[in-house]
Amino acid sequence: MKTATLEWLKAGELDLKTMEKLLDDEFLTCMVAFHAQQLVEKTFKALFEEKNIDVPKIHSLLTLWKRIAPLWEKFPILNEDTLHRLDQLYIDARYPGNLGLLPDGAPCIADAREFYDFSRGFNETIKKCLCCKCGRDNGQSGDPYGSSGRSCSGVDGRTLPVAGRQRCASANHQFGVSL
Repeated sequence: MKTATLEWLKAGELDLKTMEKLLDDEFLTCMVAFHAQQLVEKTFKALFEEKNIDVPKIHSLLTLWKRIAPLWEKFPILNEDTLHRLDQLYIDARYPGNLGLLPDGAPCIADAREFYDFSRGFNETIKKCLCCKCGRDNGQSGDPYGSSGRSCSGVDGRTLPVAGRQRCASANHQFGVSL
């Protein structure tokens, strides 16, 4: 895995940790949505880096998805409606008055959890696929994340953080994708 790819994924870790701290605060659901959008955006941008493509200076998840998905042999099927909702919240959260509002108001805790689950699941899927791509799990080791279960060592020994112990059997990832 390239250094720049890893840096994007590490930057996304900050958004993930922030969401975890805010997830149960009903007053901060719009901030959970904002950080969910940021995690997905940074994950997309990590994929551009890995393909040696200039990272677009755009924030629309739908646009990033449409640009990057065709460049990978297989790509996770994503819920376009969720991407659209996160795009709306990201744009609105940047301007006072409509701070992180959905068309029917601020996201509720259930919305925040949905955005958290979606962004975390997508990010984890991509990290697992990139780790398997680096050759650390050929389907025989059973534990590509090492004995601690918290990270995957890339080709040159750099560490990629993951949210918990997960297993990967080559192309049979939790979300059924292989990049």
